[in-house]
Amino acid sequence: KQWYQRRVAITPGKKPILAIGISPNPDAEAEAQGAGGDDSGAPQYYVNFSPELTEIITETKYLEQLGFMVPELARNVALQEEKFSRYVDGLKRMLARYYDALALLNAAEMQLLDDHIKDLQRVLRAGYKRLNWNSLGIPDFIGRWSHAI
Repeated sequence: KQWYQRRVAITPGKKPILAIGISPNPDAEAEAQGAGGDDSGAPQYYVNFSPELTEIITETKYLEQLGFMVPELARNVALQEEKFSRYVDGLKRMLARYYDALALLNAAEMQLLDDHIKDLQRVLRAGYKRLNWNSLGIPDFIGRWSHAI
């Protein structure tokens, strides 16, 4: 019961798939910096998927294999492991492409392409405003965003 109470707080649920700002996960922050994230004042996006969720999935699978009763919520998250993994990988690749593309631009090119960059950010807005981890439109969002880049 204690395990369940500690873990239920970090299930994906209604958390947005993307977030803006400094990542609470140092690994995600390092990935963003390595993928062209900078301190230029532009919004810094990161995938809003807690590393503890991977731990929950692993623990749930092992507890079930050992014959323990596992709460339904934990089981449901574990059953979606492959889907979450695909989404997280797709979102990370998408953000890396975005930051790589921005890193190639000098100041004059940034100014010249400002309208296009704002259009990209409008497409990206759905990831931190409307879409959450229960949304069915995540694959479409990744496709639209990749096409926009």
